[in-house]
Amino acid sequence: MPLLVMAHIPHLDGHYEFWFNFHGREGPFVKEALSLLGTQPLLILNVHDRGPEPVRTFAFPNKMGRFFMGVRKALTESAPWEDRDFEEAKAALQRRHSPEGLFRLLGG
Repeated sequence: MPLLVMAHIPHLDGHYEFWFNFHGREGPFVKEALSLLGTQPLLILNVHDRGPEPVRTFAFPNKMGRFFMGVRKALTESAPWEDRDFEEAKAALQRRHSPEGLFRLLGG
């Protein structure tokens, strides 16, 4: 199952989906990234349009550190999935729910 993070950023209108394939073939890199996300005091989100430079940058307190560490622990206890499986699960969720519907489903 893919991991979906829905973020409400007051300065942006609408809901935006952030999909992460934390359990793909990248393995050690992903576990290291989750450890880092679990300990960072701030999360920084760069919003890109079509070029390499961000058009907006947001920094906010990391209230999800424990979540990221929990995901890391869960991933070490299960086998990785194929990228194709991730994309299929993501597409199935997107067919069933709008971004707003996913946000409500996740308690937003």
